[in-house]
Amino acid sequence: VYTRDEVLALVTEYWATGTIGSAMRMYHANAAISPEQSARRVETPSGFSLYPGDLVTAPREWLERTTNLVYVAELPRGGHFAPFEQPGSYAAELVRFLEPYRA
Repeated sequence: VYTRDEVLALVTEYWATGTIGSAMRMYHANAAISPEQSARRVETPSGFSLYPGDLVTAPREWLERTTNLVYVAELPRGGHFAPFEQPGSYAAELVRFLEPYRA
């Protein structure tokens, strides 16, 4: 998906700004969540765009059980870095999810 220049630009951005630690912190924190905490239900209206190339695709049944699921879409292209890979699709998904909440 990425050109050599794009990969080098991203690596350089993390290196030059010293931000790789904060970018990786979420993965470390998520791995430390207890099973009891992981089982809690999120009541905030939640939306998910499922990209086929992501590292893991959450089953819809699990999303329904653990969240107040108000929006879910399965997209034809994209992966773990969807905003970078498919910026137009990603932006359109945000608009679709948020549309019902506009004043």
